[in-house]
Amino acid sequence: MPKLLKACRQDIDLIADDGRSVIAVFDNDEIRGDLKLPRNAPDELVIQRIREGGKHSDRLFVVLLKQNMESVIQAVRQCDGSIDPKRLDSALKKSLLERDALLNGLTVELKRPIRDCIQEKMPSFRALVELLCREIVPRSKARGRPGPSSKRSRSKAR
Repeated sequence: MPKLLKACRQDIDLIADDGRSVIAVFDNDEIRGDLKLPRNAPDELVIQRIREGGKHSDRLFVVLLKQNMESVIQAVRQCDGSIDPKRLDSALKKSLLERDALLNGLTVELKRPIRDCIQEKMPSFRALVELLCREIVPRSKARGRPGPSSKRSRSKAR
């Protein structure tokens, strides 16, 4: 059993012992294979199987990421024509320093339209960003927050 799947089923109380929610991001293709589900199985079934036998699964948000980092870099290429193509090629060849530099450069406020463009091209990435923005709160505000309902844990990716 993959480590992340095992942690989702057995270790939620260790990961967030104060009752906060836990967000687990699975590679969509890989987890389907791990669970012995067909590629075309509905996302809801995949999420149900991830939660099966889990302790505190009511606190678990599951995101099925349908793109990878190369997809993010390709979206950057499509959305920001000002970046040197050589830098993008280097990032696509898995230069971690170049990837970090490119992505860090997109964090400034002036680059918001480019970030929006990237999210538009990558629905599962957008779902992850929206979930993180909703769920990550300062510790002082996290107390007493309800955990996720099964409806909120569904993947919004298409």
